[in-house]
Amino acid sequence: MRDRKRALQETSREVEDDKIVKLHKGDFANLEIIGQFNLGFIIAKTRDNHLYILDQHACDEKYNFEKLCRET
Repeated sequence: MRDRKRALQETSREVEDDKIVKLHKGDFANLEIIGQFNLGFIIAKTRDNHLYILDQHACDEKYNFEKLCRET
């Protein structure tokens, strides 16, 4: 029973690792904008068809914060 449980946990971990997709700053330049949703979210996709829903307010805050850190 323990071996089976351990095998299921390892398989589950492997599946989760396969589902992880990371978006890096450089990837934003390559996003294709599909549209806007609810006046606050940008719908975009990558070349390999990963779909992203971006919070416009959060993106703006992050941009302004990083700009402030660079300039001060």
